[in-house]
Amino acid sequence: MYINDSSILLRKVINLNIFKFNRVGIIVMNLTKSLLKFSLLSVIVFSSATLRAGEKIDETLTAKADGRVSIDVMTGVVTIKSWDKNEVRVVGELDDQADGYQFESNSNRVIFKVEMPEQRWGNWKDSSAALTFYVPKQSDLRFEGVNVSIDVEGIVGSSRINTVNGNISASDLKKRINLETVNGRIKSRDLDGAITLSTVNGKVDDKNSQGEMEVSTVNGDINIETTAQDLSIDNVNGDMNLMLRGVPDAEINTVNGDVKLDYSYDKKGKVYISTVGGEVDLYVPASISGRFQIETHTGGDIVNKLTSKQSKKNRYGPGESLEFETAGALIKFDMNTVNGDISILKKD
Repeated sequence: MYINDSSILLRKVINLNIFKFNRVGIIVMNLTKSLLKFSLLSVIVFSSATLRAGEKIDETLTAKADGRVSIDVMTGVVTIKSWDKNEVRVVGELDDQADGYQFESNSNRVIFKVEMPEQRWGNWKDSSAALTFYVPKQSDLRFEGVNVSIDVEGIVGSSRINTVNGNISASDLKKRINLETVNGRIKSRDLDGAITLSTVNGKVDDKNSQGEMEVSTVNGDINIETTAQDLSIDNVNGDMNLMLRGVPDAEINTVNGDVKLDYSYDKKGKVYISTVGGEVDLYVPASISGRFQIETHTGGDIVNKLTSKQSKKNRYGPGESLEFETAGALIKFDMNTVNGDISILKKD
């Protein structure tokens, strides 16, 4: 019955939101732990440098070609670039209030950390710090920041970038890639691997990435052009503009946001779209080989411009449903919405 179907869908949506907000909590918790690590630096014994206010630095350490590089910077603007040398170089200027920095290397790891006084924490947005790092191309990169915007490029080992109150710009990264921020946007280009992009109060803008992608936002729009083999998107309070080329498996969930999807593929695949309080516009070629299963619940219309098949009113409760096939039905399109319209449109 319709009522049961709607209940199931609403439970799925509630569970999805719980997952997403739990995920946001985990992100914030992890970043908070990073802050605590900084506060403990004063009791950890490293070789360190004491700086005069705003003093510039330029130092280099030997590094393993495929070793780990860990960078902890609380404030400012950070740029990370790859190079072919087995060295890590840092050049630039720290925050005027920095107590110093720690820069050390062992057989498999290089660590750079900035020490900031606790009383400075409330004024980080005033930071004039700017640092550029050059790291081996094959490095396993780890970055933690607070009020930091970061630009990273060319790392073909793994990259994990976490910041609070800052934007992330990333390009030409490979392998395992994890980009997370709170109160910031993510702009990524030409990523390739197992990709995770996550932001709260910020948008995601990705182009030309491939591999496996997981994208999540709260209070932010999503713009993606990709050829990824597997794409999963979760969104709350934001619109999506997606162009998928040769993507066999895509799952898209949103609450209070519209979805515009331009989709092309000529092999077997599956596209799942679920919305609450949002409209869906799906653009496909006239020659698409698909099996379409579409439902709207508690209001909402279905518009089919691909074939002459028209939707039917649900027997129980408000809503519509539509099922049809085209040209061999290689791709399964499963689409449903609560309080939203769904349109199937031909691409120009």
